[in-house]
Amino acid sequence: MKLSLAWIFDHIKISRLERNKFFNKTKVIDLVKKFNNTVAEIEDFTEINLNSKDLVLVNIIKKNKSNIIGESLELKKEIKLSFRSDAKLNNIYLIKKNKTKWEWVSLLDLNSSKDGLLTSLSCNGKLLAGDWKKDFDFKDYILEIDNKSITHRPDLWGHRGIAREIAAIYNLKLKDINSLVSKLNINKVKTGLKSVSACNKFATYFIQDIKNQSSLLDMAFKLAKTDNRPIDLLVDLTN
Repeated sequence: MKLSLAWIFDHIKISRLERNKFFNKTKVIDLVKKFNNTVAEIEDFTEINLNSKDLVLVNIIKKNKSNIIGESLELKKEIKLSFRSDAKLNNIYLIKKNKTKWEWVSLLDLNSSKDGLLTSLSCNGKLLAGDWKKDFDFKDYILEIDNKSITHRPDLWGHRGIAREIAAIYNLKLKDINSLVSKLNINKVKTGLKSVSACNKFATYFIQDIKNQSSLLDMAFKLAKTDNRPIDLLVDLTN
């Protein structure tokens, strides 16, 4: 299982300055050693360093059979890109500068082992103009945990559980779950089952006031870094 250290620290109550102290190789080696001695085995870790200056969001404004034109609010100019069959007009995509040429960002660029280009993204006006780079985790460490060492600990099958353990190791406080999720007042859920005996237990996950759209920028990064493929908002939420 691959986990993002930045995503883990999203669950821990700590200042940005103190949080950044954990993002160096020496500190990560110490974290891995302490975690292995007290919780479970982290087999390896990978450092990710992205250059924010080489990454730009563009809105697709023109498309023909040979190329695509994207508009960058951050650079205040139009950028010519190679043809991409799945690119849609008025959709937002992330591109990268390769020397003097602009290219589509691939999943491989974000540490994923999966092939293919990063999907379209959802992003509001100010973020589209470059504000998305503020407080964004361009440096991260991906921890690879041995699944066999946590088969008896289902509470560790995700970032929240690992964050709880790391917070305990370093005497830090875990963020209240209510600060990360919204509480719903739902008493009944219709399942469509005609007979109670057909299924004596039924689990559901309810998402309120949402419509399908492109992947959220931050979520797409998190999923790609942990080797999951961003698809669109509804699919990403289930992943």
